Amino acid sequence: MSARTTTWLLDVIVQVDGSGVAIPIAIVEPVPLGGGVADRARLHSSGLLRETDLRIHDPVIIESTAPGELPVIVTVLADRRNADEPPLLLPSFCPSCSADLRQSGDDVVCPSSTCPNQLLTRVVHLAGADAFDIPELDAATATSLIDSALVASPADVFRLRERHLRRRACWSIAQARDFIHAVEAAKAIAFDRFIFALAIRGVDPPAARSLAGQARTLTGLKHLSPGTMARLPHVGAAVVENVMNFLREPTNRKMMAKMLRAGVTIRSVAGGAHAPRTKRPSEKTAVR
Repeated sequence: MSARTTTWLLDVIVQVDGSGVAIPIAIVEPVPLGGGVADRARLHSSGLLRETDLRIHDPVIIESTAPGELPVIVTVLADRRNADEPPLLLPSFCPSCSADLRQSGDDVVCPSSTCPNQLLTRVVHLAGADAFDIPELDAATATSLIDSALVASPADVFRLRERHLRRRACWSIAQARDFIHAVEAAKAIAFDRFIFALAIRGVDPPAARSLAGQARTLTGLKHLSPGTMARLPHVGAAVVENVMNFLREPTNRKMMAKMLRAGVTIRSVAGGAHAPRTKRPSEKTAVR
C-alpha cells in the first residue's frame, strides 16, 4: 500500500546507471514514511526539473510505493515556495567519469563507453551474439576482468594476453588459452555488428545494418549528416541524437582506435573487407 507525506527538497544529485542514464536523486528533509524514515526520493526523469522549475527548499509530496524502493516525488508545491529560493542546477558532467552529460529525449545520459558505471553492461553487450559473439565473455567473466583491473574499457578485451589472465585474474593455463583463442577468433567482424557492439543507446541490429550500409566505413559513419541518418530505415531522430552524442565523445573515438590497434578488423555487411590491413591506420585516424 502506498503512503504519502510532505517534506522539503535539500539538494539533487545524479547517479548514472548501467545504461548511461543520469538519474536525478532528490535529497529531502528526513520524514517518517511507510514505516521508515525517508531522506531521498526519485524523480521520474530530468524532464521533471524543467517542467516544475524545481528549486532548493521547495516543499514536495513524496510517495512510497514498495518496500525497499526509494519513494517518488509526485508533486511540487510551488505555490508554497519562498520567492528567494535559489534555482536548482544539475551537474553538466558525469559524476562517475567526468564526461559531458548529453540530452537524449527526456533523459540526460553519459555517452562515454569507458564510464565505470556502464563498463560491465557495455562489455557484456560487446560479447553478445549480435555483436562480437564471444560466449566465453559472460557477465561473471566480465566482472572478474573488471575487478582484476584488466578491463577498464571495452577495447581492453582485445588487448588481453594469457599471462595477464593467469597472473592477475588467477586463471588456469587452459582457461586463459581458450579465452584468448575465442577473442582472437572474434576480431574480424562485419561493420553492422561492430556498430551494434558499441552499445549506442537505441541502436538495435536493424538500425546498425542501415547505418553500416549507408556509411560503409567508420570514416563514413563519422561524416553522415543527421538528416541522412534520420531517413534510413529503422533509424529515427532519437537514434540520430544518440549516434551523434556517441561520436562526439572523445573517449569513444579513442576506444574505437584502441580496438583497431588491438587487431579488430571490420568487414562489410556482405563480407568484403572495408579496411585491408595496409589501410587500417587511416581508420584509426578517423576515430581519434
